[in-house]
Amino acid sequence: MARTMNAQATVRREKAAAGKLWWVSLLAGVVGAILNIIVMFIANATGVVFEVQNPQMGTMVVDALPIALFSIVPAIGAGVLLWLLDRFTARPFTIFWIISGVFLLLSLIPDFLTPMAPGAGFWLGLMHFVAAGVIVGLLSTLGRTRTQ
Repeated sequence: MARTMNAQATVRREKAAAGKLWWVSLLAGVVGAILNIIVMFIANATGVVFEVQNPQMGTMVVDALPIALFSIVPAIGAGVLLWLLDRFTARPFTIFWIISGVFLLLSLIPDFLTPMAPGAGFWLGLMHFVAAGVIVGLLSTLGRTRTQ
């Protein structure tokens, strides 16, 4: 006798490890921050200074602290987003990847619109890709429940 399976039984639900998302988010933010600070040092060694023109405050030099914050804060936000998607959708990781890609593209807009030192835009854009890769990668691997 052949076994029949209904369509619903063949669809696997993606599931995040809700209890681990907080520390995985923090880990992703710290790893992203460390890698982006390394990218900053490499850029500085090649002569690039991260100076951003601000109409209200004049020229600002971007150093390690804002780079670290701009890696850690989005990682925590991404963890919250994944947690919410896991609670309310059947495909949290698929939706998370799509939203993350959109956010990555949107995060590049200021790099094109803000006047900055020559070469800084390339390195800042690279930092966006580093942070996104680390955050999405770690949340997608360490933040997933194991299937049986």
